[in-house]
Amino acid sequence: MEEHPSTPDSDKPEDDYSSPWSQGEWFHQPHWQPERSNGHGAAAEAPSTVYLRETEENDVPEPVDEPEGYASEEAADAFSEAPWIESPIDESESTPERGVHWKSLLHELAETIILTVLIFVMMRAVVQNYRIEGYSMEPNLHEGQRLFVSKLAYYFGEPQRGDIIVFEYPKGDPNGPEKDYIKRIIGLPGDTVECNPGEIRVNGQLIDESYGPNLHSYHCSPTTLGPYEYYVLGDNRNQSSDSHSWGPLERKYIIGKAWLLYWPLPQIGWVPNYPIQAPDPQPVAKTP
Repeated sequence: MEEHPSTPDSDKPEDDYSSPWSQGEWFHQPHWQPERSNGHGAAAEAPSTVYLRETEENDVPEPVDEPEGYASEEAADAFSEAPWIESPIDESESTPERGVHWKSLLHELAETIILTVLIFVMMRAVVQNYRIEGYSMEPNLHEGQRLFVSKLAYYFGEPQRGDIIVFEYPKGDPNGPEKDYIKRIIGLPGDTVECNPGEIRVNGQLIDESYGPNLHSYHCSPTTLGPYEYYVLGDNRNQSSDSHSWGPLERKYIIGKAWLLYWPLPQIGWVPNYPIQAPDPQPVAKTP
């Protein structure tokens, strides 16, 4: 391989590179390339020469205008000198544990169950739902209907004639049924009630039963009600077990006043409580 001589110093190119470096001492280094044949044995072109120079200690880059969006030196210094505030890290949040997660779910589930039970108990203390069985209240109430009974109705007032009430069967009868009854109040404490076929008299006056009960065919001797006693009858008189067969109902057995029909949906509405007019009853002495 043939070595080419280096370019003499007199042939050095004039240094016209001014920024950012000042002129320095130049060195050259030959750049070798292998010989190539042009097909006729001619030698390849002479290698080019790359010039290098050393930087001097006094070489300082010229100032350059800062592009928009870059912070100045003063801003950078102020940022570097600003105190750092370390934000506390909640390890429980960054690395939650499965046990803690399940405890939280169980806690929420327990709260939901307790709240549901409390709401249910409170609702049962105010209203209670019932399903009508039998035909003793035809034609106004029908078997299979469902209704709400207000338990607070008589905490703020007294039962009235014509009210439809739900009550426990009088406990004095050991052979009585365990299911609750639903009937209409006919007589109040102090009233005298008597029955004849097709009519009922309260305090000697024939009452107006425009709510359309199925009239009865039986007799019942006059009965004067004592304190806290009520005379109740079914609207379907001949198909009802009521006061004409087992006597007056005591106040303590009344559960509440039938209030709202909610099933079946086409029959939603208020329970037909019709006022019954009659002369005032005789005063009765009430024991505390």
